[in-house]
Amino acid sequence: NNNNNDNINNTTTNSHNNTPSPPPLPPTPLSSSKLVPVYKTEVRHNELNPAFAPVVVGALLIANGDFNRQLRIEVYDYEASGKHKLIGGADISLTALAALAKDKNTGDQEGLPLIHPDKVKKRGYKNSGYLMVDSFTVDERYSFLDYIKGGAEMSFMVAID
Repeated sequence: NNNNNDNINNTTTNSHNNTPSPPPLPPTPLSSSKLVPVYKTEVRHNELNPAFAPVVVGALLIANGDFNRQLRIEVYDYEASGKHKLIGGADISLTALAALAKDKNTGDQEGLPLIHPDKVKKRGYKNSGYLMVDSFTVDERYSFLDYIKGGAEMSFMVAID
């Protein structure tokens, strides 16, 4: 049961080909019109295969509580000037991210290929690297109504003096 109050704890690492360390990794819900950034990771300087701190974010914020909603994940190369360069991106759902983490635990993980839209048409281009998901957990946070639906009984007493 995926509750809108669920928290997603997602630990990722990135491996890419011959490019400097990427910083922001913002999952963005895909909508019919405009992408809206919902999360950015910390910057990792001078690392070709950086490991990012676990991402803990509410499912309601990141995907409106819908684990099958497509998100866009983009990885950038940090530039001090503020003009960060896109390394690549991918569209994926939270369900698919969870499957990537499960595959890692079984040793079958290939990672999520990061594709740069301007390089896709180039001959011989496969991808700009892979996003590896180390772990993915969903921690449910129960609401007051969940406890009532589950059969919790309450007593209410009022006294007037």
